[in-house]
Amino acid sequence: MTRDMGGPEMAPHTPHARSAAAKPWRSSISRLRSPRAWLAAAWSLFQLYTAQAGLYDLLIQLPVHVAFAVALGFLTLPTPDSPEAATRLQAQRPRRWLDGLAALLALACAAHYVVHNERLTTRMAMVDDPQTIDVVVGVLFTLLLLEAARRHIGPALVVLALAFVVYAFVGPWLPGFLSHGGEAFLKLVDQQTLTTGGIFGIPTLVSATFIYRSRAARTRISSSRTILSRSSLVSRFSEKEPRRASDAQRATRCARSSSRRSFERSHPVPACRRAARLRTGPRASRWRDGILRCVRRS
Repeated sequence: MTRDMGGPEMAPHTPHARSAAAKPWRSSISRLRSPRAWLAAAWSLFQLYTAQAGLYDLLIQLPVHVAFAVALGFLTLPTPDSPEAATRLQAQRPRRWLDGLAALLALACAAHYVVHNERLTTRMAMVDDPQTIDVVVGVLFTLLLLEAARRHIGPALVVLALAFVVYAFVGPWLPGFLSHGGEAFLKLVDQQTLTTGGIFGIPTLVSATFIYRSRAARTRISSSRTILSRSSLVSRFSEKEPRRASDAQRATRCARSSSRRSFERSHPVPACRRAARLRTGPRASRWRDGILRCVRRS
């Protein structure tokens, strides 16, 4: 017998396909086994904890934030922006060991800031010369950040950053208003990687603090609204009988309405006053005509 082409497709006959169709949760578990998922979860927990309990020192909070971003940048494939880019990405051979090594180096650089935080915060920036280990970590952290940016954003931002680095050194040889006194290598590394004015500047501070704080605040507000709405629904449906106005209240309302109607009948309001009182609405033109007629009569 032949299968109808317009009918539903038959179930796959291979054992692997049958097991995958019977247990779709295996793909989710396999995704959770990847280091990328655990790293993303650790980053989210760190950010949400600091948004709720308070920030660490900025030379801990910001390097850890940047290190998590750089590590995830190496463990995550870039998103292609065109079919040609997707074809080139598929043709490339995966370098998992190299990506994993780069991610570990980024996390190790953040660990350096955490371990030596007391020394880094008590030194006089741009006055005391940094130690050799600080220079090595700063240069390595910068190179890893530029490589992660090149993979996911493209070479434009990296070329721009390198152009400004070169400009810091070749300033004495430039003509006119482009000329400046130049910058020493240790001073540049100190300013860019050991203070909160370079890589760990205001954009990184906003990314590491205000964005997650606003997200946590929105989560708390939405949860509190949900709790209040649920409590109101429970209190409303938990009552045995619906609320009804008593006979005395209904009698009071009827007396007020009847007295208002009798007062309006005994004291009629002129048309010009009614038109002046009601100046807005779908019949505004009629009210304006009434006002004009009253003015002409007077």
